[in-house]
Amino acid sequence: MARQLRLALLLVTTVLLQVAVFPRFEIADAAPWVALVTTAALGYRSGPESGLLFGFTAGLAVDLFLQTPLGLS
Repeated sequence: MARQLRLALLLVTTVLLQVAVFPRFEIADAAPWVALVTTAALGYRSGPESGLLFGFTAGLAVDLFLQTPLGLS
């Protein structure tokens, strides 16, 4: 239960950073992709299944905040 709570907090933090903070740090129209880096780190640390689930969830959550059609990014 504690691990799932930590992952949920990590997901919320990652999505908020990705959507609210890091788009302001654009260099040549490219912004850092925090969700990708967090997913790779989690997959390396906790295994491929955890990375897969976190990456899918983080990507879907970030996509919900974008102004493009769902699933396009």
